[in-house]
Amino acid sequence: MILGVPWGESVDVFGLALALAEAATGGALFQFGASALVLAAQRAVLGPLPAWMVQANPAVAQTVLTASGTAYEIDPPGMPAGAYLVRPTSGGGAGGGPVDASLGALLGARLDPAVFGDVEGFVGLLESLLALDPTQRPTAAQASSHAWLAAAAA
Repeated sequence: MILGVPWGESVDVFGLALALAEAATGGALFQFGASALVLAAQRAVLGPLPAWMVQANPAVAQTVLTASGTAYEIDPPGMPAGAYLVRPTSGGGAGGGPVDASLGALLGARLDPAVFGDVEGFVGLLESLLALDPTQRPTAAQASSHAWLAAAAA
């Protein structure tokens, strides 16, 4: 929606995933008042935007996607929770390596397997629901048959 691309029912699936992540962690996954910051956070956690989405509104996309190869670090050490920091992709992480801001890295350390069971399965469910390309997201019916949900219901 931020980039001006058409949207439909798949936005509800994306919204469900955001609600699940918030319920699991106690905080919003992408909580910013500015569209550019939301896109930057989504890019950091979910990966690059599909080219067709960037081309739909290049002026907005250019505010968060740089040609110089930057990554966005979530909750950097020494900063308040929810902070995002722009760092170069090489030398930006601990020990000089790249920063891992993936959904698995963000949620994996925060989720208790005693509560969530298969944490990787839960993260996999969220990753599928949070696909940035709406044509790649499962429908609600498809998502309801995800292995993590079946195991959680058993």
